[in-house]
Amino acid sequence: MSVRPPSFMLVYDGELSLDDKFSPTYIGGKCRPLQVPFKSTLKQLKERVLRALKYDPSKFTAAIVARFPVGKEFMASKVEDDDACEFALSLAATELLILYVEVEEIRTECNFDEDNSTQIHDSVVVEHADELRDTTDRFIPVRNANLGYASRKDIVNYIICHNLCNRSLKLRECQCRSIHETYGINLSCPSTQSQHSPIFGLNDIRLSTPTIDDEGYETMSSGSSDDVEEDVDELVNDENVNINGVKDNINEFIRDYCVRTDNTEEQMTVNNEYAEFPKSTRQWNAEVPSESRSIHSLTNDEYVIPNELVEHMCFRRKSELKFAIQGWSIINNVQFVVVASNRQKFIIECIQHDNLTAKCHWRLHASLSKRLGGVWKIATIKGQHTCTNPILQAGHRQCNSQFISFFIIPTIRKQMDIKPREIIGRVEAKFNIKVSYMKAWDSRRKAIKSVFSSWEESYRSLNLFMEAIVAAMPGTVYKIQSSSTQRFQRLFWAFGPSINGWKYCRPVLSLDGTFLLGKYRGTLLIAVGLDANNGLFPLAFGIVESECNESWIWFLRMLHELVPSISSRSDLCIISDRHAGLVRGCREIFPSAAHRHCLRHLRENFKKAVRQMGISDVEFVCQKMYTAGNTDDPDLFNQMMVDIIKIKPEIHQWLVERDLSKWTLIFDGGFRYGVMTTNASEAFNGILKRARGLPVQALITAIYYNIVRMFIRRLEMIIAEEHQSNNFFSARVQVKIRKLESDARRIPEPTRVNLHEFQVFDMSSRSYRVDITPGSNSLCSCGRTIIYHMPCAHVISCTAAVRLSHLEYVSEFYTLNNFKMTYADEFHTIPDK
Repeated sequence: MSVRPPSFMLVYDGELSLDDKFSPTYIGGKCRPLQVPFKSTLKQLKERVLRALKYDPSKFTAAIVARFPVGKEFMASKVEDDDACEFALSLAATELLILYVEVEEIRTECNFDEDNSTQIHDSVVVEHADELRDTTDRFIPVRNANLGYASRKDIVNYIICHNLCNRSLKLRECQCRSIHETYGINLSCPSTQSQHSPIFGLNDIRLSTPTIDDEGYETMSSGSSDDVEEDVDELVNDENVNINGVKDNINEFIRDYCVRTDNTEEQMTVNNEYAEFPKSTRQWNAEVPSESRSIHSLTNDEYVIPNELVEHMCFRRKSELKFAIQGWSIINNVQFVVVASNRQKFIIECIQHDNLTAKCHWRLHASLSKRLGGVWKIATIKGQHTCTNPILQAGHRQCNSQFISFFIIPTIRKQMDIKPREIIGRVEAKFNIKVSYMKAWDSRRKAIKSVFSSWEESYRSLNLFMEAIVAAMPGTVYKIQSSSTQRFQRLFWAFGPSINGWKYCRPVLSLDGTFLLGKYRGTLLIAVGLDANNGLFPLAFGIVESECNESWIWFLRMLHELVPSISSRSDLCIISDRHAGLVRGCREIFPSAAHRHCLRHLRENFKKAVRQMGISDVEFVCQKMYTAGNTDDPDLFNQMMVDIIKIKPEIHQWLVERDLSKWTLIFDGGFRYGVMTTNASEAFNGILKRARGLPVQALITAIYYNIVRMFIRRLEMIIAEEHQSNNFFSARVQVKIRKLESDARRIPEPTRVNLHEFQVFDMSSRSYRVDITPGSNSLCSCGRTIIYHMPCAHVISCTAAVRLSHLEYVSEFYTLNNFKMTYADEFHTIPDK
C-alpha cells in the first residue's frame, strides 16, 4: 500500500496574529495545496513553497509558520530548522497541515536588473496601487504589476522619476531625473540611461477649476452635483493624466478618433435617396451604435478594482485611492461615510458605525506619505465589516456619478459618443447595480470634463484658441458674439483652405444643423459644398444656442460678410429645410441666390399633412411625392402627380402651394446641379457624432482633423487618378459620362433640322429637340442638360453625328483640374490646448 507524500495547505498574502496561547488567527490572504517529497530539508521545502507561489528562490525567501494540532486546539510554531521541518513532514503525511507563508525579498544592492526574474504572482493586482509592507530591513517589498519587488530607494525613484515598464514583467532601462536640487541627493538608478519623458514631474501644477455663473444656460441636473461630492474636481486637477500616469494630449485622442471613424468616400458623397436621421437627443440615445461593440466589454486599460484592501497599499493620487475603496465597497456591498478628508489624510468608517443595534467597527485611515514621494498610503484598517448584506441594494451610497465617471474614463478616450444607456449597461455588468439615466448622464459629463477640460474653461479661452488657429492657417475667419454681460452666445468659423477650395466647387451650399450633447447643449450649424467628384466639402460652421430665426439669420449674415466668395457668385443656390429663419435670411441677405428646399425635409412635413387628412396608406403617398420631386423625367412626374390627385385632391394642392420650383428637379432651372437633399450636411454631422458631446475647443479640433483627413485622402485619390489615366474629369463624373455614351449608342441616328438643331427619337419613339450651338451650352427638350450641366444621351448622339466632342458641354466644375484645385491649399498644425 502506497503512502501519500506530505500534503500542505499554503496560506499567504494575509496577516497572522497569535493570542496568548499561541493560537493562530489569519486574516485575509489566499491558499493553495502543495505536496513535497519525503525527507525534504528546510531549504528544499522553502524552495518548493516559493516555486509553488511563483517566486524566484534565488531572489526571495520564505518565513514558514506551521499550525500543529494539540488536542482539540491548534498552536502555531515557526519552522526554522531541519528538525522542525522533519516533524512537520511527518504530520503532513497523515493529515493535511496548514503552513502560513510570508515571502520576503533577499537583500541585494539593486533590484532593477533586467536579467533578474521578477515576481509572477496570482494575487490581487491593482494598477496604480502598490502594496507596501514595512520591515525592519531597509527594503520594502512592493507588489506591483510591473515592478516586482524593489527597495525603498527604488520606490522613491519609481514614484518621482521616469520608469517605463513593459508588460512582460521585465523592467526597461530607465533614466531618473536629477532631483538633487529638490532633495539634496542623487536618486538616479544605476541602470543604462535612455531619453524619455518622466511619468510625472515633481512640481505638477494643479489649477483649480474657476467658478462660473451658469445663468443663461440650461443644464441637466443629475442629483449628484459637483458641490455635493467632495473632491469632485480632483480628476480635473490631475488634468489629462492617463492610466499610466502620463499626461495625455487632447489632440492625440481626437486625432485617433478621426482615424477610427468609418467615414468612407461613399458616406461623404451626394445622395438623393431618402434617409432618416436622428433629430433629437432622445432619438440619438435610442439609436443602435454603428460599431458592433458590446456594452459589457472592457477596454484593455480599464481601471482595476482590488479584491481586498490591505494596510500599506499605496496609490499615486487620492482620486485613485477613493476609486479603489469605492469599487471595493460596491463589490462587497458595504457602505462608508467620510470622517475626515483633506490634502493630508482620508479617514472613513462604516455607515453602521453609530448603529446602536448592529454596530460595525470597520474604519480605514489613509494619508499622504511624503517619505515615499507623495503617494497615498492606507495606514491602518481597523476591524472587519460585520454589516455585509448578501443582497445587493438598488442604490449604493458609493456608486455616485463621480465614481462612475472615473470608471468610464478609459472608455471615453476611445468612445467619445458613449451614451448614458451604455454606461448603465457597463455599470450593471460590472457591479450588478442599475443606476439612473440622470446619474449616467452626469457621470459621462464629468468624465468628458476630466479628459478634455471643462466646458467653462473651453469657452473662456475660446478667443485665444481661435486666434491661434488664424495664426497657424492664414485665411481662416471667425466671429464670436457675446451678450452684454460678456457671455458666449454664438461662434462662426471657416478654415482658410476650405474658403479657397470652395471657389472651384459648384455654386451649391447645403445648410443644416445638428444638436450638441455637451453640458450647455446648443446647435452646430454647417454649410457644405460639393466638389467635382460629388463629394461633400465642409465650408463653414457655427455654434449657436438653437435653430431659431435669429441664429440662422446671424449665420447667413456671417457667411455673406466673412466669406466673400459666397456672395460674389451670382448663380448661388442654397438648399435647406423650410425653417422660417432660413427663408427670411435667404430672402434678405442673399436676395439673388436661388433658395431650394430639401426634398427629405419636405417629405417629413408632407407625411404629417397626409396623416392629418386621414389617409390610410401614408408611406405609399409619401413615396409618390418623393418620386415626383426627385425624377428628371416629365412623364414620370406627371404620372405621380395624377396618382396623388386620385388619392385626394387636397394633397396635390398642398404640394402645388409649396412652389414646384423649390422642391422638384424638373422645374429647378439647373440651380441645384441635381442635388435634392441636405444629406451631405447630415452625412458630415454623422461623422462628428462622437465629438458632439465634447467641449467647444475639442469639437473644433475634431472638425479640423476630420477635414484634414478628408483633404489628404482626396489629394491621394487625385494623384492616383492622374497617374493611372488621362481622364479630363473626376472619377464619378467620368463613370456617368461613359454610361451616357453607352445609352447614346442605342439611339437611332438623329435627323438634322438646321446647322445646329437636331430631332432625336429614343427607343420609346419619343421625340426630342437638340441644339448644339458651339460656344454655348447644349440644349435638349428632355431638360437633363440644364439640370445636370452636362450633355444627355441625345446631345451625345448628335455631336457624334457631326464629329464634335461632347465633352466641351460638360461644366468646368466637374473637371479633374477643379477637383485638384479644390484641395490645393494646405492645412497646418493647430496648437495643442
